[in-house]
Amino acid sequence: MTGRHSQPDDPYGRHSAPAPRGPEDLPTAGRRPAPSPGYRPAPEPQRQQPAPQYGDAPPEWDSDENTYMISKLGYVPKESRGDHAPEYFDTETVTAADRSKFRTRKRAKKASVVSRILAGVVALVVLGGIGFGIWFLAGSGADDKGNGLTYAALSKPCDKLDPAPMKDITGGSDVKATKDEVEKHAHSTEQFCEASFGKPGEGGSVAVNTQVFKRDAGAKNAYEDALDEAELNAEEATETGGGEQLIETVDGVGTKAYSNTRKAAKGSKTVDYTLVYYQDNAFIETRLSVYNGAASLSEVKGYTKAVAQKYMENWAAA
Repeated sequence: MTGRHSQPDDPYGRHSAPAPRGPEDLPTAGRRPAPSPGYRPAPEPQRQQPAPQYGDAPPEWDSDENTYMISKLGYVPKESRGDHAPEYFDTETVTAADRSKFRTRKRAKKASVVSRILAGVVALVVLGGIGFGIWFLAGSGADDKGNGLTYAALSKPCDKLDPAPMKDITGGSDVKATKDEVEKHAHSTEQFCEASFGKPGEGGSVAVNTQVFKRDAGAKNAYEDALDEAELNAEEATETGGGEQLIETVDGVGTKAYSNTRKAAKGSKTVDYTLVYYQDNAFIETRLSVYNGAASLSEVKGYTKAVAQKYMENWAAA
């Protein structure tokens, strides 16, 4: 039954839709709250764009047929490929400069192995030449007079020292060896003989240091090196005030000879003289120092020359 102002019932049992409601009547579950005043949404993260690939080409470039076409053309630079299919290119599209560039690269790749082999061979030849030069200048393996050499290595260098030429300055005192040593090297032997005589500070000292080589050329080279070093040391000593040294050529001794005279310090009566020369396969350095004014410079020069020559005579006769 219905009232006067009521809605008539739906003959099919349906009811009319309820009257619309305001926002305050809507359900709040699952709703996003209204933003507060001044709210700013966070910016969306930017996606990293992939870097453009230079010369992207369609997949047709990967086929065997087109690979063969590219090889026949010679070279297709990436700048020219772009998005074109392989059949786009012909001998007119690919320039002569491109083909020349490709051929140059191919030749370089083919020649790289050969070049490395040739470089290795050249290096071996150079090293072999250097080794031969060292062998030729320093010696070939001979170490005694049985191989045609004048001087052989000594085991006791001071055994060849004869003090007789110095009897005027030794005063009959014994000449005592203070160093009698040998150092063997691959192509030479260094021999050191040093001795002293007289009272300390009143007598003197003598040294005969030699180097015997397995070839005559070794002695010559040793002499030239020693002369260069002596001249350089003399210049430096003069410039720095380390004592004056006089380098002079000496005739009549060995193949070539020079002397080194060291000027004594002011007030000193010491005379110091060195004679350096080479003869055959031997390099010789003889030094004589006389203290307390026992001999003049000219006398010391004569004694030094006599001691050196007598030593070499004894050595050659051994």
